[in-house]
Parts: sequence; structure tokens; C-alpha cells
Amino acid sequence: MWAVCPNRQCEWPSPLLEIFGQGVFFMATESILTGNLLADPAVKQIKVRGEDRVICEMRIMSDVWREDHEGNLVQDPDKSQPAQITVWNERLAEGCGNLLRKGMRVVVMGQSYPHIYRVSDADRAQGKSDSFEIRVDATSVSLALNRVEQIVMKARRTQEQVGNSDQA
Repeated sequence: MWAVCPNRQCEWPSPLLEIFGQGVFFMATESILTGNLLADPAVKQIKVRGEDRVICEMRIMSDVWREDHEGNLVQDPDKSQPAQITVWNERLAEGCGNLLRKGMRVVVMGQSYPHIYRVSDADRAQGKSDSFEIRVDATSVSLALNRVEQIVMKARRTQEQVGNSDQA
């Protein structure tokens, strides 16, 4: 997710310098995040280059678990943080909106990148500082099956039903 400018002579936007120091920059990285949905996904219709697009936005608490010295699984606070997920594929976005709910554990694959929140000079004078969050443009969203008890699928349509729907 980050890289170092070898000769430290690079030009950087000031928020990155203030947060991460000279010589560090970010790029989108293919990532896999696992975590629980913090709220129900929101399906939205937006304009992109003048055309309507359906997207789905959701937040997850991406978490990493490790064993402590007694062999118990504990959440690693240094590697667990919320992430903002955007699904740009319309069919996947609608599926996420229809099927996923707050608290479900999901696995998200896609391009991750940091988003910097820059505070105003007035807030900075009060001791507040810039921050960032991880964002992911998801190419795949799946349900983690370790908490699923049952899946109910629609019955498969017969050839006759498929043929009749084409004639209607």
C-alpha cells in the first residue's frame, strides 16, 4: 500500500507529508479484506459521465486475529480498522444490497487505497490532525461461511419456463 521515494527528493501533497512524512506515497493495491458489516449496505443511483449507474456502498470492520501467549484468538488492534467499500458492478451492487445485512461477515476483493481527510486550519489550531481511511473499489464480495447456518436458493427454471418467458 505504500512505497518509499529512494532519494527523498519527491514532491508530495502536504497532507501526506504531515501524516506520513517525506518520501512515502500511496497507490491502489489489489487487496482481500475480511470483516463484519458495520451497517446495512446502501444501493445508490449516481451519475458517471452523464450516465446513471447503480452502486453499493458499505463499511466493514476489517479485522485480523492472532493467537495470544495462552493460545486464545484475539483481535490485533494494529491490523484492524474500518474500510469504506464501493461496488461498481451493477449486478454485484444489487446483490449486495438485497442479501447482505449489518453484522454479516464478508470477504471483499478489490483495489484498496487511502483517502485523506484534511482538517481546516481552525481545527488544526485546536490540536486536530489529518487522518485517513482505507477505501476499496470491490470486484468481488462474498459471504464468509463460518457464521452461516442456512442458504435457501430459488428453484432452477425448466427449459419450458425459460421458453415461455421469452414468448411473453
